[in-house]
Amino acid sequence: MKTTKQPNTGRNYPCLACICILGLLAVFSHGMASAISQTADKKTTSLSLVLQKILSHNPELKGFEFLNQHWQNLQAHANQAPGMTLGIEGDNVFGTDSYAGFSQAEVTLSLRSIIERGNQRGLRSLDIESNHKLSQIEQSLQTLNLMAEATQMYIDILAVQAQMKLTQETVTFNQKILSWLKKGAKQGITNPTHLLQAEAAILQAQIKIQQLEATHQSGSIALATLWGQESPDFESLSGDLFSFEPTPPLEVLLEMVSRSPHAEQLTQMSRLKQIELNAIQAESRTNIEWQIGISRLQGSQDMALSAGIAIPLFNKKRNQGRVLAAQAKQQQLALSQSQRLRLLKGHLRQTHINSEMTRLQAKTLQNEVIPLLKKALKHAEDGFRRGGISYQELISSQQQLLEAESQLITSATNTLRLQTTIEQLTAALLNHDRNPS
Repeated sequence: MKTTKQPNTGRNYPCLACICILGLLAVFSHGMASAISQTADKKTTSLSLVLQKILSHNPELKGFEFLNQHWQNLQAHANQAPGMTLGIEGDNVFGTDSYAGFSQAEVTLSLRSIIERGNQRGLRSLDIESNHKLSQIEQSLQTLNLMAEATQMYIDILAVQAQMKLTQETVTFNQKILSWLKKGAKQGITNPTHLLQAEAAILQAQIKIQQLEATHQSGSIALATLWGQESPDFESLSGDLFSFEPTPPLEVLLEMVSRSPHAEQLTQMSRLKQIELNAIQAESRTNIEWQIGISRLQGSQDMALSAGIAIPLFNKKRNQGRVLAAQAKQQQLALSQSQRLRLLKGHLRQTHINSEMTRLQAKTLQNEVIPLLKKALKHAEDGFRRGGISYQELISSQQQLLEAESQLITSATNTLRLQTTIEQLTAALLNHDRNPS
């Protein structure tokens, strides 16, 4: 996941987020490579395709275009100079005696406006521009969060698929054991209880497969809704749940957080408050109202020019309360932002610790525990067929392997989810040597 936002670079942050967020694939794309390369079957989809669909069709993301138009129109409005007013006034009309009617009327046609001081127009424009940039950062964060949510949903569905595969292998194993028991029953050496237990184990595993299929379907529907589709157009997801690399050192990740859109959002909010304070201070400068016009004196049939200015008094004093209030708000925001950044880094530290812990658990299970238990089960099978060990010992060996493989799925799922969270917090690609297939 890569999304970088610099308020003053003029980059299109939402688009950059949409492109770089595909880096979420790197969390497990290397291990997925072979599976993804085999996704010609239309019934299987990949993470990259899922993310592309979301970026193209998610209703919330598509709404960013209208939000940007909103800010662009406000920017055009803020760039306008103060408006001008055309006025007409009539004096000495509809009076009494010699002022009856219009015979002594004095009519003035005038043009009036104000002269703004303190670069108020520029500050208005800068305020809208800063709000627009803040909006773009928030759009980028929203995109980042949506992509992370989709990736974690994808990981969860992969975990369900792994559980389904494991349970199907359990059914196959139990069917093999049942076949051996039936052969023994014909020879009168099988305990009928063991035969019934083996049949029950197969039925229980098949029930679990049905439950997992329902969970898989439900998760697929939820994933499809992220790109506005009511039902999924795929039956399975491609990818290897058990491929992951160590995360970078914590110090590197903390530096990434300091450059992430989360930190940029805090920085841009501070800039916006400073601009608002500058605008309030500029309003303390006295604006000059001017008026110029031409008058017609009906009684003498003469014409005359008229002009005038008006200067409000004590603006700075009257505006002092707003200035102090804005300064206090700015100081409060600075303290709040410092705390938010500390919480963000604290969350990253916790996630990093948990990610490394679950990764090491998964690696130990994958490379050490499960190979040993597979060998033990193979010895148990051979011993059972020779009559050297009991049915209970065989099933116990199978259960140990099954529990270890279930633990591996859980640890691998947690590791990938935590690594996705780290990429969401840092908005950076963790494993740069990996490219999505």
